[in-house]
Amino acid sequence: MQADYIEKIVKSIEPFQKMYNVIRLVDPKVNKVLYLKGNEPVEMESKCFEFWNKNEHCQNCVSIRAHLEKDTFVKIEYVKDNIYMITALPVNIGGREVVVELLKNVTSSIIIEDENFRSTPEVYTMIEAINAFALKDNLTNAYNRRYINETLTLDLISATLTEKPLCLIMADIDRFKEINDKYGHVAGDNVIKSFADILIDSISGHEGWVGRFGGEEFLCCLTNSTLEDAVQIAEKIRKRVEETTFYAGENKMSITASFGVYCAKPKVDTQASNLLDLVDKNLYNAKVKGRNRVEY
Repeated sequence: MQADYIEKIVKSIEPFQKMYNVIRLVDPKVNKVLYLKGNEPVEMESKCFEFWNKNEHCQNCVSIRAHLEKDTFVKIEYVKDNIYMITALPVNIGGREVVVELLKNVTSSIIIEDENFRSTPEVYTMIEAINAFALKDNLTNAYNRRYINETLTLDLISATLTEKPLCLIMADIDRFKEINDKYGHVAGDNVIKSFADILIDSISGHEGWVGRFGGEEFLCCLTNSTLEDAVQIAEKIRKRVEETTFYAGENKMSITASFGVYCAKPKVDTQASNLLDLVDKNLYNAKVKGRNRVEY
């Protein structure tokens, strides 16, 4: 039955062989290119991102999105002097959830009035900007919820494989509704933006990233910091927020924030969604215990 299924996949791709320059099977969770040995997908030594001359997983990975959302997605990427359109299709082979990547070199078929502009650094900069735009929150420049969902999964797998610590800090502005009610939503947005700036700046010297989880709530992911390190970082951010003057037009205000910290336990915490629940629970405890504090 499984062999028949694989044969159907191959036959369904055959009519499109002339349309695509590269067709490959990947497991985006472990960044591996696969080949079929009998009816089973087997990992190759090469990493999927090596095709793009990168040393780490792609930030805007279309295949991890296809895998997580169980749907087909398309993106544009470039390598050397070539621009590719990538179509990622999730499939199940031998009980393993993998992705078929269809890569089409579209360098010569992109319609641009200025032929000399087609393969210049400006085009590549535009592609990078488009891919980054899909992952950033437009108010704060922190990463968006899509990035959190996709990258936290990859970071958790990487932490398990490399045995490096992975810690999360969930941060939330205290009594934010009162700010909106008193000064208006524009002022509230300004406070959120300034709060995000503090978070991003505070972890800039550490391995990791900051994402806007929703509203005035943010997630800091530290990919090589211990629990002790993460608690110290959260405490420094807490004090910095407390000591910062925020502005709502001409009005000055002081705010506080609460923080939950959680460090993934090797071979125990295997789901990104569980990590989010656990760090959110610690944030909730910080709120219940009086706000403006760090709980872990």
